[in-house]
Amino acid sequence: MDDNSEQKKLDIAAKFKECFFTYGMVDTIVTQVTQDMHISKKTFYKYFKGGKQECLYYIFANIAEESLSELTS
Repeated sequence: MDDNSEQKKLDIAAKFKECFFTYGMVDTIVTQVTQDMHISKKTFYKYFKGGKQECLYYIFANIAEESLSELTS
């Protein structure tokens, strides 16, 4: 994945995370995130083929990686 694609994926995940903390996991839906970002569902699924679950996994993996980096530095 090139730098622009990785940044887009991070941006989508950040918006999803924002919605997740605002509305909760159950009430956060892909449509809400795509509308807030002005992207299509097709674009969302391009980056997260597994949908909501894959996006959440990506967010949690990034949080874990950041935490581990802080602990080891």
